[in-house]
Amino acid sequence: MSVTSVDIVPQLVRVAVSLDLADYVEVLVADGVDLLSEESRWSLIFADAPAGKWDGLDSTIAALEPGGNSLVDDMTPPEFVSDLHRNKTIEVRETLLSDARLRSVEIDWASGLIICARTGCGSWRLPHGSRGSRLACCVRRDGDSLARHRAE
Repeated sequence: MSVTSVDIVPQLVRVAVSLDLADYVEVLVADGVDLLSEESRWSLIFADAPAGKWDGLDSTIAALEPGGNSLVDDMTPPEFVSDLHRNKTIEVRETLLSDARLRSVEIDWASGLIICARTGCGSWRLPHGSRGSRLACCVRRDGDSLARHRAE
């Protein structure tokens, strides 16, 4: 197993590598879109920056290995800082929930999460009003089935 973290800001990478990180963690100064455009496939991508989310979303989806997962946050923020922020968020959300290569679930929690599995089928959403629930989501690896959810 390996974990790769990417940031385009060298100062932030220097801070990260100064921490006591496990041997399997690699921190790179790079443009996330460039990294995702390479031939590598990833089992998990956490898209937490414009690169790979606002820009290069198709590369992010394509970089997921079959059965790989992506976590995208800030899909329903309490407020938008600009029209660009609103429009990009709507565009990303709609793409993740409709892309035929993904099976996606939208979770109404915190700033809004979408969890995707690269399976090539549609999407489903948690019922509105699930905010604050404890949630268990499982992706079953025996075909394209997704264990729905259990909110307690």
